[in-house]
Amino acid sequence: MSIQIKDGQISGTLIKPGWEAAPLAAAMPVDLNGDGNSLGFDAPFEFAGSGLFIYSLYSGVLTGLQLEPFVRTKQITRKEQMGAVWSSCGDAVSNNWLKVVAVSVVCSLLPGLVPLVAVSSIFGSVFMADKLIRSFWCALTPEQRQDLNDAAEKAGINLPDATKEATPRGTAAGYDTDEPLPSFA
Repeated sequence: MSIQIKDGQISGTLIKPGWEAAPLAAAMPVDLNGDGNSLGFDAPFEFAGSGLFIYSLYSGVLTGLQLEPFVRTKQITRKEQMGAVWSSCGDAVSNNWLKVVAVSVVCSLLPGLVPLVAVSSIFGSVFMADKLIRSFWCALTPEQRQDLNDAAEKAGINLPDATKEATPRGTAAGYDTDEPLPSFA
């Protein structure tokens, strides 16, 4: 991940959602017309509508979490972060609508595949959770991380060794020794 801040502007790339969010629409379609099923002519709209909503929500939360360290260090304002979140939600829809519509059309034309796609959404959800948890962990202050590690230790929970390390170190453009986001995210 290469994020640079120059003259108050952030450039670079953040972690973006991939195909892992697309099949969730098959597991949780919204019933738009209230007929109690997701079959028929309205099925593509139900699958696509819920899929795009999930996809954009996931993208917005992921972006907000990744930009939180920048807000905390006053490199961007909360308003700029919220603008980036809204932009990320819009970009997720405009850049990835084809993925979601493709899954939606396949599920609506071949309803027998819906259970298979719903099962694949379980695996996609695991990848989504991994990205969200890593971004959440990176958004925490070192004190909050230490508090969570202490609470987990007190509760008898063994966290991975990577969580017990100090703030990840590395060099990036514009930074001396500490990079606000770790290299694994």
